Amino acid sequence: RFQAQPGIRAAILSMTTCGAGITLTAAQVAVFAELHWTPGLLRQCEDRIHRVGQAQSVVIQYLVNKTTSDTDTLSLIQRKSGLLGASIGQASSLNSTKRPPMIINTHR
Repeated sequence: RFQAQPGIRAAILSMTTCGAGITLTAAQVAVFAELHWTPGLLRQCEDRIHRVGQAQSVVIQYLVNKTTSDTDTLSLIQRKSGLLGASIGQASSLNSTKRPPMIINTHR
């Protein structure tokens, strides 16, 4: 319903639910309140909004709590993403030049 009905302005989904098989190009903003340790799953979730057919600018935000394991998970994700890019001979990260920059909000 979110995609088809303009009156619906928000959808609350988990990463494992929205990671595949769903199109959310009606959205312009995604706010993730969870982190997964696999960079590919994060990209897959981002791709539900930032994909062919998206006519608007997209903002992707990750909420990271400084007092939890989020900061360690984020470091791991960034390290894994960089290693993947190095192994295939290109700079690869969650902040690809083809995409808008990822915004990370840290909260205490």
